[in-house]
Amino acid sequence: MLPVYDRERTVCDCFKYRTKLDNETFNKALNAYVADGQKNLANLSVYAKKMKLYTKVMNVMEVLLSG
Repeated sequence: MLPVYDRERTVCDCFKYRTKLDNETFNKALNAYVADGQKNLANLSVYAKKMKLYTKVMNVMEVLLSG
């Protein structure tokens, strides 16, 4: 069994397990999320706060979304 979550939780999991992911996979996941028309940044923020990843997630998302 493999638990499946929404895209925002998956992005937070990518940050949480960043050292276990190769850089290419991490970058592809983030770029796919940024390009996704159904992304929910408010939900991403909630997950990031609960997982204590808020600063890391928001710093990277700010760069990706502005550029």
